[in-house]
Amino acid sequence: MNPHENLPPRRPAHATTTTAGIGFGAMDIRFEDLPGQGSKVVLSGRLDSSGAIEIELPFNAVATEKRAVVVDLSGVTILSSSGVRLLLVGAKLCAAKGGKLVILCPQADVAKVLRIARFDALAPIVTSESAALSALGSDLV
Repeated sequence: MNPHENLPPRRPAHATTTTAGIGFGAMDIRFEDLPGQGSKVVLSGRLDSSGAIEIELPFNAVATEKRAVVVDLSGVTILSSSGVRLLLVGAKLCAAKGGKLVILCPQADVAKVLRIARFDALAPIVTSESAALSALGSDLV
């Protein structure tokens, strides 16, 4: 008897697709291409310690590869310090290559956490996709 035959399949280490969603538990992550060097990351679920661990590799890969990243938080219901750290690292990865990360449409409780953490000092927080694209400006080129 093989002790591994009843185990669930292993999840991929990271995502390479641009539009497929990945959902393993607390978080779901989906990628959409933006014009030029941009990417939109759509998150939904709980961005707590376990959720941040689930999406860290694909999120950081996009932040490393793209100059302009819009992170849609409209589907995120909880944001913990681990989630703030993930977003902070993403913003710094974008900034390291002269790019920018923009936060889009956080729910009220999530926006409050971002305000308390003073995240807006590092990255713009906007309420519409047109404002996000405007905030990215020349970083999309």
